[in-house]
Amino acid sequence: DLNQKQERQNDIAKGQVVIDERLIDRCLAML
Repeated sequence: DLNQKQERQNDIAKGQVVIDERLIDRCLAML
């Protein structure tokens, strides 16, 4: 199902954004 695949990609993108934010927080904490 095409719509289901699109939703899965959106979920993966959201997960990557969350990971990026955590990495940024960790980098800022090191400064």
